[in-house]
Amino acid sequence: MSIERLDQIVSGAIFDFAGYLTTRDERITLSATDNAAPAADAVKEFLTMRGVDQTCEPFFQWPALCGLAGDIKTTGLIKDAAE
Repeated sequence: MSIERLDQIVSGAIFDFAGYLTTRDERITLSATDNAAPAADAVKEFLTMRGVDQTCEPFFQWPALCGLAGDIKTTGLIKDAAE
């Protein structure tokens, strides 16, 4: 998979999740000073709704595979995903 394709998939997932948040009846407040549990619960509900395996190894490793300090284009960081 190319880096560009991975970017498109991640972007699509983020937009899909944002759309999911706007269709919920329950409000969620996201900030550094509030309880993060409702946001984490919403992510889990969304992933479950979409059938995403939340126990697989790549699920927990994606931040390391896809970026370092916000730079998702750094050479070698997503080489496994790009292959």
